[in-house]
This record gives sequence, structure tokens and C-alpha cells, in this order.
Amino acid sequence: MTNVASSLQPGDFTGLAQNYADFRPGYSRDLVKAFLALLPTELPQATLADVGAGTGIFTKLLTTFGPSKLYAVEPNDDMRSFGAQTTAPFPVQWEKGSAEQTGLPTGSCDFLSMASSFHWADTQVALDEFLRALKPGGVFVAIWNPRALERNKLLKELEDKLYVDFGLKKRVSSGASGITAQLTDILNAHSGFRQTLYMEAEEVTRMTKARYMGIWRSVNDVRAQLGEKKFGEFLSICEKSLDTIPELDVTYRTRAWVAIKG
Repeated sequence: MTNVASSLQPGDFTGLAQNYADFRPGYSRDLVKAFLALLPTELPQATLADVGAGTGIFTKLLTTFGPSKLYAVEPNDDMRSFGAQTTAPFPVQWEKGSAEQTGLPTGSCDFLSMASSFHWADTQVALDEFLRALKPGGVFVAIWNPRALERNKLLKELEDKLYVDFGLKKRVSSGASGITAQLTDILNAHSGFRQTLYMEAEEVTRMTKARYMGIWRSVNDVRAQLGEKKFGEFLSICEKSLDTIPELDVTYRTRAWVAIKG
């Protein structure tokens, strides 16, 4: 595995791919099924694209719906390499590209997603690029799966320490902050989309302490802001707080903004 740089840059997941692939949670299948029903083409004939696909967590979920073709677009070499490995049994075509320059053929996609990654994109440039790649009536989805921290007092207390004790200013987006607060307005204001929908679902995942800590070790924005020393101190606090808890229930809230091309 590639080592994490001592001064990790915002948005650069080099060296984080192993933890990302091994520990990050998935998304509500029922919610995904609901917005895939909006596609202009039946799924067995549809072309899907997952942009900012990372290690393929959301990409793998899309394969279970049996699309005709599925692209996975990822700019980071480390993440894309892991993604290609983890989706090897599935018919996924991996490409190097970004939200701003996907490399996808014009008018080729019935569906395009960004899962836990749209907050890193140049918003308006990316939306124009997605509209170029989508067919008329095609569906764009920005989706996140943040923790519902209010459901677990201890996890909420640990998160609060980032701001109170470590001076974290803000999360780039945890799916419950950042661009998500304005995303409905942003999509509604874009002339290329004729309709915007918001969908949400909650699911509880039981996990070991090791998995929970692995998820934290896959995070970029907090690590990049705090630096390695402070981030390590925060992880140590989490480890000690969870010492007596062999397993914990973590509530995840899948949140999806769905925009339909006019």
C-alpha cells in the first residue's frame, strides 16, 4: 500500500485506498432502487457512470442492478487501482478522469452519479460536463452516507472534540455539511435540469471498533486540516473511548439529490 504523505493535500486520497476499500460503509439499496426507477431507459439497456468512483463501493452496488454498461471514472491512481481490483468480477469499465473532465462520450449515459465525492468538484463546471455526457431525460445523482450522529451520544461527543479541542473549522462535506446545504438550490438554478428531487433513508450498521477506526483512517478532509500529529492524537482519543465497546451500532443516513436533464 502507498504510504500516506506527512502533509496530505485536500482531496488527495493517495495512501488511503486500503482503509477506504476495507472499511467504508455502503448506501441504502432501497433508496438507490427508487431513483434508478427514474431512468429514461430500462436498466438492462441502460448505461450508467459512477464519477469519482474511488475504490468502487457505490460502483459495486450499481452492478447488482444489471445495467447494460457501467463506467467508473476516478482521477486518483491509487484509488482507481483498488477499485479495478475490487470490481474485477463485475462488468465495469474503469477510466481515468475527473468530474470536470470525465472523458465519457457525449450523450452516452442514462445515469451519472457522484457518491461521497461531489463536494470535491468544481460545481458548475462539473454539472455542465455531466449534462454533456447524459442523454435527454438522463439522471444525475449526488449521494452521501453520513453518520446520523444524534443517534449515538458517544460518537457525537467524539466528533464534537474535533471542533472544540482540535480547532477544526469545518468538514469539506460529511454529507451533512458543506455543499449539501445549498445543493437543492444549485441544481434548481441550473437551466440544464428540469426537475430536482431529494431522497433520504436510514440504516443501522453494527461494526467492530477496528472497522470504525479504519473508517476514520480513510478520511481526507479532517486529516488534511489537522495535520498528522493532531489527527493521530484524535485517533488515540477515539481508541481509548471505545476500549470497552467490542461492537457499536452506527446509524448511516443515505442522502441523495436527484436531478433530471431537460
